Amino acid sequence: MKPFSPFLVPCILGMIVTGSALADADNLSREIQAMASQVQESIKKYDEEKNTDILLKAYKSLAKVGNRWKENPTLVRPSVLKWQLIILETATRNRDMSYDVDEPFQVYVPPSNENLKYAELRIMFEEARAENNRRERKFNSEKRLQRLLDTGLNDIEGQLNLGRSLGVLSSDISVIRNTVKDPQFMKEIEQEVLVHFPEVSAVDANEDRREHRSTDSTTPDSCPAAQGREK
Repeated sequence: MKPFSPFLVPCILGMIVTGSALADADNLSREIQAMASQVQESIKKYDEEKNTDILLKAYKSLAKVGNRWKENPTLVRPSVLKWQLIILETATRNRDMSYDVDEPFQVYVPPSNENLKYAELRIMFEEARAENNRRERKFNSEKRLQRLLDTGLNDIEGQLNLGRSLGVLSSDISVIRNTVKDPQFMKEIEQEVLVHFPEVSAVDANEDRREHRSTDSTTPDSCPAAQGREK
């Protein structure tokens, strides 16, 4: 039997470290996939039940993966940002923007009528109680949706500040542009978040220039053959 070579120790340790790193990355990828599936199921359930608690719970669940961003920033951060945006966009679509959550809901009081009999009065007050319960549910739902949006926009701003420090702000902006489909939510992001990042206008300008060059390169006027025919 050949004696053990000490030169093999670094190789063995390297293999162990590499294997451990690959296992951690694989585990992290599975967690991200599980997170995505959970959020999708939560949004589907919310669309059916309109229970704001479902969205709030789904949003809070993102922190489990989000807190691991240092392990693999390029994998974790875009995924968490994407699902943050999707949850907040769902909240925006369901938020009644005409409803003022800073004002308490008006309690409905049925008109008094001395000529009504007891049975009629009882029906009237039962209807009033049902209406007030509906108004209270509406108020609580709108207020919680707005609180989720306010918290979420602050979190998005924090994500972009971190992206700026990591030098990947343009990538974060691309995630936002590619994920958000709702015009109202995009407007909220631009007015409440992107306004604090003047670099965004430069990124957008660069993208516009690239698109413009791409369009120009495909127009007949820019084609030498076409120009030759015109002459």
